[in-house]
Amino acid sequence: MPVVHETGSNAMLGGFGGIAALLARQSSNQDEAVAVLGSRELFDTYARQADLLPILFSNRWDPTNKRWDVPDWRIPTLREGYKLFDNHIRDIDLDRRTGIVTMAITWKDRALAAKWARDLIDLANRQLRDRAIREAQQNMRYLATQMRSGEGADANNALNAALASAYERQLQNFMFAKGQPEFAFRVIDPPTIPDDRERVFPQRILVLILGLMAGCVLAAPAVMLRERMATRRRVKSMPLPAMAGAK
Repeated sequence: MPVVHETGSNAMLGGFGGIAALLARQSSNQDEAVAVLGSRELFDTYARQADLLPILFSNRWDPTNKRWDVPDWRIPTLREGYKLFDNHIRDIDLDRRTGIVTMAITWKDRALAAKWARDLIDLANRQLRDRAIREAQQNMRYLATQMRSGEGADANNALNAALASAYERQLQNFMFAKGQPEFAFRVIDPPTIPDDRERVFPQRILVLILGLMAGCVLAAPAVMLRERMATRRRVKSMPLPAMAGAK
């Protein structure tokens, strides 16, 4: 479940331009969190950390010598790895009604699939948490500068009060991010290793049915061809009829 961070709005800042935009910002970042979870940047970071490319492209990797067993132009890149991962391995679904995000990993190694799901969620939480901390620190520095420049007898009391309120909210955001490991996603159902019979592909019953159908389709022409060849052999082996000579 994406975590929603409510900061509220400040009606007093309608006439203060950029400061008003900064303070009135709603940090309900559900869409941003989901976008980060499926982003190429997140995959690239994790692929480097976990050395994913030799696993994803094992048919091109030489595990004995720890090197790619293909020409240089066929060595997979992170971009190629992301396309494979995003199109065939990872699936992210957002239920707009409930706000629940479901991520599925489909891979031939069940333990690795569960590990990748856990790691990607943790990495997305860390990235968004670190970003929120940096933004809160930057905003606090900006607001502190504005408050110092507005000090004095002629200072606008409404603006000073708004700046102080804004600084307090940014400080709350900073403290929340610092103390909340599940900053962007709160895990409701942790990834688990599926059972052996929880097979996605190939489905054995479907393979059996398709095999029988293919066998029937291929058997009929094969039988017809065999009968035809047998008929030709019989015809060739028959003696020619005797011809009567004419006088």
